[in-house]
Amino acid sequence: MEPIASLIRRPIVARARATYDSRVSTSALDELRVYRDHESTLALLHLSVLATLFVLHLAFVDLLGPPRAVLIVVLGALFALHTLVFIGLLRLDTLPPARTRDRVAIVTILLTVLGAASASLFGEGSDHHYFVLMLPPIISAAMRFRRLPALTVAVIAAALSLYDVWRWESANASASPMEYFEVATLGVMFLVVSLVVNTLSAAERREHERVRLQQTELLQTRERLFEEERLAVVGRLASAIAHEIRNPVGMIASSLAAAQRGGLDDAARAQMYQVATDESLRLERLTADFLAYARARRPEYRECAVDEVAGAALELARARARERGVQLELIPSGARATLDPFQIHQALLNLLANAIDATPHGGTVQLRTSKESGCIAFQVTDPGAGIPAESVPSIFEPFVTFKPGGTGLGLAITRRIAQSHGGDVLLELNNPGCVTFRLQLPVASPPAEG
Repeated sequence: MEPIASLIRRPIVARARATYDSRVSTSALDELRVYRDHESTLALLHLSVLATLFVLHLAFVDLLGPPRAVLIVVLGALFALHTLVFIGLLRLDTLPPARTRDRVAIVTILLTVLGAASASLFGEGSDHHYFVLMLPPIISAAMRFRRLPALTVAVIAAALSLYDVWRWESANASASPMEYFEVATLGVMFLVVSLVVNTLSAAERREHERVRLQQTELLQTRERLFEEERLAVVGRLASAIAHEIRNPVGMIASSLAAAQRGGLDDAARAQMYQVATDESLRLERLTADFLAYARARRPEYRECAVDEVAGAALELARARARERGVQLELIPSGARATLDPFQIHQALLNLLANAIDATPHGGTVQLRTSKESGCIAFQVTDPGAGIPAESVPSIFEPFVTFKPGGTGLGLAITRRIAQSHGGDVLLELNNPGCVTFRLQLPVASPPAEG
């Protein structure tokens, strides 16, 4: 037989694993979302700058001259590159490895810098505006990488801009110190932009890392609290089991010891054996109920007529009701639902058994089915004296019982069955002469767990 501790621990560990997996999945999705938003923004920045510069060229074509075919090809290639990057980002469903992300970023930045340099080289005249194309890759490098690689990209961009002016001035034999001064100023601007953006990005990364560490510490604290709660639950259940088992075992031991001692007549000895037999049956029933509680299985759903399920449970409880002189009544609704009829029979039998035991001789226990707002409900009503108000908060806890010989697991099993169906059971009315328990379930089965 499987150890009781493992039976207690299994559903708790399963919930812990599901919670952990859920948190891991959510964290991965958050990282993917941040990466996608970050890179998509940079891709849109590149596309916007490319489109704006080309439109400006067309708007001032009299000043800059018509764009050359080579320039159009270079701008089109850069536009296609960043469009493909943007589309690829939108189609990502998992976060790529860090090495892959870095390689893609380096290739994209270098191609953009080279494309910007080509656009500058093939621009019309010494005064053109395509040097602005250097800014997006400089910003991208400053946001992605550490200071030295980011500044390296800025230096490369400044050097290519200087080469552009040198090449133009050499070809036209019109070298001007002012042109070199302007391109030097442009290079300083590239370095300043790279330095400022990189500093701000580094501060953001540090803050992000600090928040991530705090979240990790918070999750670890939650795990410790969960572990403590799990141990407390196991301890309470173990204590309750020990208490419930100790009484029948003690009665069996004392009855057998008394029967074995001399001085008892046959009737007294038979009575001791009967006590031992009754307590053994009680112990067997307690074990069976606990195993039913601990080994709760997933529902096996199928579409059923709700009234047939209720009627079958009512027939199973009729013998017990007849012994106590109690009448049973079914009020049908004609509803249908997707559920596990075997488990619902068990849940309703627990409710009916409690109601029958609480009903005085000649009374009537009523089982009503109903359907409302996407839910179906089974209501079990008895004319009993009611449950003491101070006891109501604990009635669904394991091993809490208010009747002699009860195991205290009936309502706990019923609640577990209801919750496994995505529903619940609650004490709807608790008045002297009218006590109603309501078992409420969704009409359709909940989605299967992954």
